[in-house]
Amino acid sequence: MAIVNIKNVREGDLLGQDIYRGKSLILRKGNSLSNNVISKLKQWDFTSIEIDDGQDDDSIIKQDNEMNRTDTVPDVSVLKEIFFSNLSNIGHEYRYGYALNDSNDYEWLEGLFIKFMSINKVSRLMKKLQDLDNYTYNHSFDVFIFGSLFAKRIGLNNIEDFSLGCLLHDVGKMDVPKDILNKQSKLTPPEYDEIKNHTVYGYKILKSYNFSENIAALAKYHHERIDGSGYPEGIQGDEFTEELKVISIADVYSSLTLNGLIGMLSALHLLKEFYLMNAAK
Repeated sequence: MAIVNIKNVREGDLLGQDIYRGKSLILRKGNSLSNNVISKLKQWDFTSIEIDDGQDDDSIIKQDNEMNRTDTVPDVSVLKEIFFSNLSNIGHEYRYGYALNDSNDYEWLEGLFIKFMSINKVSRLMKKLQDLDNYTYNHSFDVFIFGSLFAKRIGLNNIEDFSLGCLLHDVGKMDVPKDILNKQSKLTPPEYDEIKNHTVYGYKILKSYNFSENIAALAKYHHERIDGSGYPEGIQGDEFTEELKVISIADVYSSLTLNGLIGMLSALHLLKEFYLMNAAK
C-alpha cells in the first residue's frame, strides 16, 4: 500500500482503502479508478488517497507484529498515577479553569482513562506515541480531557467511543518520518503534505487494529473545518458532525495553549463560538 498525492493518481490504480465523505461510504477498497472518479475525488478536495501498489505494508503496525502481541498493561494503581502525572503536567488553571474542581468529573475522566489504557492495543499505541514524541503524547491526553468534558456537557451520544477517539486521534504521526515531524525550520510543501497525511495514516492504523469506524474517523477528520477549508477531504455542511465540531475545537485549543499563554485569546474565542453555536440550536 502507498499514500499517493491525488495529482499522481492514474486511471486503473486500485484503491487501497474505503473512501468516506463524513460517514457515507462512497468508494470501496479494491475498486479500479477511472478518470471520472479521479476527477470527482479532486472536486471533493481529496489531497491524497491510499493506492494498492502490490507491496506489503511495512508501517509501524507490522514492524513489531503488534496484533499478535500479548503485552501486559499497567495495573489500576499505576494507571491512576499516570493519569494524575499527565494532568499535573498540563492541567493548569489558566487552561482548564475550574472544570476539574468537580470531583465527579475528575473521577469520571480518570475512570475512562483507566478503562481505555487497560486495553492492550490502546496501551501499546499510547506508549509508542510517547516514545516517539512526548509533546504529541501530552497533546493527545489533553484533547482527551477537553474533548471528553465538552462532550459530557453537551450530551454527545456514544461518548466513550468519542473520548477514546480523542485519545488516539494523533497516532498517525507515528508513520510520519521523524525528521519531518520534528523539523524546526519551515516545512517545504511536500513535507507539509506529508504532515497532513498523519490523518490518513491514523485512520489506517486504527482500522488495522479493528477499532470502530466512529473512532477511526476522528483520527482522519480532526483537521477538517466546518467551512470546508480543512483536510484531508474538505468536508463541510451536514457532513461535519457534532463529534467533529468538538474534536476540532479541542484539538485547536490544545495546540494553541499547551505550551503557554500564546494563543489563549484565539482559543477562548473559538470556545465562545462553539458554545454560541450550540446555544442557538
